[in-house]
Amino acid sequence: MIISCPECGTGYLLPEHLLGPGGASVRCPRCQRLFAVDARGLPQAPAGAQAGEQALAPARESAAAAAPGPAGGGPLTVARAVLERLSRDQGEAIERARDERRFFADFGPALMAAFEHYRREAGEDAGPGPFREALRERWGVELLPLARAAD
Repeated sequence: MIISCPECGTGYLLPEHLLGPGGASVRCPRCQRLFAVDARGLPQAPAGAQAGEQALAPARESAAAAAPGPAGGGPLTVARAVLERLSRDQGEAIERARDERRFFADFGPALMAAFEHYRREAGEDAGPGPFREALRERWGVELLPLARAAD
């Protein structure tokens, strides 16, 4: 399902299996705002004041990119290792899909799972930037936010 950040309006694809009956808590990869969505994917009013959380998010993102993670390196090192495992698991099929421009169509769910592995290994404060950079390095592909729908 497509959700939109209430702060910057950027749309993202959120797999429905990540939404529970009460919805989900989401952090916008673009502006770093933390917000809640209901089970239908609609943004909800914050339960508490999130101003402090929002103010700290960019600083945490910068610190997380430089800080060593549990895997012995920073988030970029963790992201590279996760994508290396994905490459080994998928073999030549993932390279072929990239070459035939079917990379996200064929491996979108596997990439979502790889991102979740990255977040677990690098820590919840590790932002999406290092994962995106490792994806560009490995396969030359870019994750772009969905275009904002016309109002």
